[in-house]
Amino acid sequence: NGSYAEEIAVNQLFVSKKPANLSYKEAASVPLAALTAYQALRNFAGLSAGERVFISAGSGGVGSFAIQIAKIIGAEVVTTTGPNNIDYVKSLGADEVFDYTKTDSYDTEPVDVVFDLIGGKSQLAAFSLLKEGGRIGSIAGAPDPELAKEKKAIAKGLWVVSSGADLDELRNYIESGKITTEIAAEFPLHQVKEAHELSEKGHVRGKIVIEVAK
Repeated sequence: NGSYAEEIAVNQLFVSKKPANLSYKEAASVPLAALTAYQALRNFAGLSAGERVFISAGSGGVGSFAIQIAKIIGAEVVTTTGPNNIDYVKSLGADEVFDYTKTDSYDTEPVDVVFDLIGGKSQLAAFSLLKEGGRIGSIAGAPDPELAKEKKAIAKGLWVVSSGADLDELRNYIESGKITTEIAAEFPLHQVKEAHELSEKGHVRGKIVIEVAK
């Protein structure tokens, strides 16, 4: 809490060094989104090499990191995005891409893991892809327990946990070039309202950065 403040006291267990190859603005775009993706795929889903994972909204802040983390693990990635970002998510490693403006159903092989970032109808559609006994985690509302029961799936609503150790792992991936970050836009602190309005449109590629200058 308080990340828009000019100064903040933080538990030392929650922090990590800035990746040497990123600017401070680029580094600021990493922690929340990348930690969310990392903990969802590794800690919750236990995603393994050779498995298939469905990640909704692949061009967004969390989705773009999730695609890259899944590829580091060795998984096959299915994702959704708009027409302007198809090439972008493919450049991150996505194997199959669905244009959400053209379809809300997915004609592809079942997946072992669903990482839902949208909720609602998108989450329901993702359930149709999930293998029996698969895992589905969502940051946009707990998965439907009845559908999870039908699929014999492990299902959970997810929330990020502060962790310097996990950030250390992500920093190693960033410094080795395995993970990149995308800044969608930058705003000074006095324009934070405009930044939130842009974010709430739901079509941002990467992360929005707020510059807090003393």
